Amino acid sequence: MIYLKFQRSKQITLICYTFDTPVIQVVGAEYSNAPKPVDFLFGEKYGIDLRADGGQVYFPLGTLSDMFANMDYLYSSYNGINIYVNADNDMDYMYMRDPEYFDPILCRHTRDAELAAFNYGELCFVFDKLYGYPGRGILYEDVALEEVGLDQALKDFGPVGTRTKELLLSTDWADYFMAMIRLNTLVEDGGHTSMYLASHGDVYSNPARAWLSAKLSGQNSYDKYIADMAEVMARVPSTLDNLMGMMDLRREMLGDGHYFTKGDTAFYSMNGFVADKEPWKEYYAKGGSFDDYDETVFMGLISSMNKAQNDPEIHNFVIDLSTNGGGSADVLLGLISLITGEREGLLKYQSVLQGQSIDQKFLIDRNFDGKFDEADADVHYDLNFAVLVSHESYSCGNLFPSMFRDRGYLVLGERSGGGACTILGLNTADGFYYHISSYQMRLTNDAGEVIDAGITPDVELVKTGADGKKDYSDFYDLTLLSNLINDFYAK
Repeated sequence: MIYLKFQRSKQITLICYTFDTPVIQVVGAEYSNAPKPVDFLFGEKYGIDLRADGGQVYFPLGTLSDMFANMDYLYSSYNGINIYVNADNDMDYMYMRDPEYFDPILCRHTRDAELAAFNYGELCFVFDKLYGYPGRGILYEDVALEEVGLDQALKDFGPVGTRTKELLLSTDWADYFMAMIRLNTLVEDGGHTSMYLASHGDVYSNPARAWLSAKLSGQNSYDKYIADMAEVMARVPSTLDNLMGMMDLRREMLGDGHYFTKGDTAFYSMNGFVADKEPWKEYYAKGGSFDDYDETVFMGLISSMNKAQNDPEIHNFVIDLSTNGGGSADVLLGLISLITGEREGLLKYQSVLQGQSIDQKFLIDRNFDGKFDEADADVHYDLNFAVLVSHESYSCGNLFPSMFRDRGYLVLGERSGGGACTILGLNTADGFYYHISSYQMRLTNDAGEVIDAGITPDVELVKTGADGKKDYSDFYDLTLLSNLINDFYAK
């Protein structure tokens, strides 16, 4: 176990969100109130042993890392030989930096009982204090996780929860891996929380760890660990087939590509809010036309908006987020600014741990000249905008229609898929990466309401057949969308 000295300062400033592209500049934040005091009962409640020496306090590395982790994937880990610090927003797993990262961790077939107990206590601390409680997740829905904490919640959940805790405390690596898969089933909230350690492909790729792969693979072995979870797992929605079906339907009705037009309506499909960091850096350094970056996401969207603006036949512009799983807020905030004409804007969210509502202020370089000045107000799009969302519109794909609706624009489709919290990347004490919905940034609408339940459209487009299956064909009928948009804005 590695301990680090905790250096107290008078004030710790947490940067709530930084941006990946030069399009956005953060200019400040307003807080609803001072942060409320928080007590961390490390030893008494979680078995986390703090140590003192000559008036200095030493924290376990894992605890200190979790306390100071942020949404830019800043965290540290220890693999038994080296301490690693990650400050790379593009890198999740430490084996991406060091291919031999897992070798010291999995060189034995068991883990130390003391480490297993500490790891469990640390996990409880994280969910009790650093989790954002977005509002979904089977465990959260069935028991008062926010009130009683993870340990009691697992007990209250019955045999499934009790067995999960038992496996989390096991000294056998295979037991522990499957325990985290079980826990993932209980707390998975759409994509922001993932405890799925077995997804670490490198764990299996090294022949020295073939025993773990063999122990976890095979239907009989897997069934042994989840035999009691059939009823719980049946409650987890499986949307992959539906997502692929929607993509195939869109391709069948509109063709390949991202930008389509018919009559007075343009349609741009975005599967994710991708920041396109390197293309943006190149554009700001060299200039040029957005048409040169047509295959990127945000820059390709701007290129399409410019085409629609310059086409006298086009009056309506549909932003299709029906298969959008989220991504970077840079793209979202830039797009909102371009549509609304707002040079200054706000991102509204809550800090769950500190009991604050926060308005983060930012500027947008709307004319993309590298300056944040009055000239940015000159950019204007004379188009009727609408956004198309579905249950697959998650995270930024959920925040965008919320901000869009708050500004009086048209939302079409079906209820969006939710996703209210930003991701907090963490490492277990035994060296494995996972991420949770963060307490630091639980997103809200303008009224201060958490938006994890999704955004209800102004016009519902899903049809349900006699067999109970959903029919999404109206989503990609540009003639129908044109009529709906024209009717909405005529009023």
